[in-house]
Amino acid sequence: MKNLRLLKTLKEEKDSLLLKLNLLEQTIILYQKDTHSSVNNLLEKFDAQLGKAAFNFDSLNTRYADFDPSQHIRFKIMFIIRAENRFLHLREIAHIANKLEPYLSLPLLKKKISPALCYLRKQSSGLVTSYVVGNYHHNTFWGFPEWLETDGTITNTHLYDESQLSKIQPRA
Repeated sequence: MKNLRLLKTLKEEKDSLLLKLNLLEQTIILYQKDTHSSVNNLLEKFDAQLGKAAFNFDSLNTRYADFDPSQHIRFKIMFIIRAENRFLHLREIAHIANKLEPYLSLPLLKKKISPALCYLRKQSSGLVTSYVVGNYHHNTFWGFPEWLETDGTITNTHLYDESQLSKIQPRA
């Protein structure tokens, strides 16, 4: 029985480390590659996957030049948060993902992103963390644990976009 728990713990830790490793690799690629050639490579990947040039990539931000649509949703989320370099609301993550993968609907993306965020937060190393503004769970923003001060507040350099705060107040 103890062996099964140990094995489960070891597998969870392995998964957590693989997620971190993949994010590190994506981040290194993001900073190492020439932006122009990276965008061209991304266009080629999309064209190969879709069999045609279906999108206008003129407005593609260089932060996403190395975005890999073939990655698991968890890696995509971590990549987006890292690229934006601040705490993001689920809506923001979904909108960015939709711009990067316009063939996926926003409702579908939200349904995929929400459980993936919870999974990433529950990992033993806490790959991402949530920050609730006020007492209203609709004002939850997602970022990396290292972006928090020791008192649990968000560092000024990684602060969320206040325009994303929900205007609706919780019922008393």
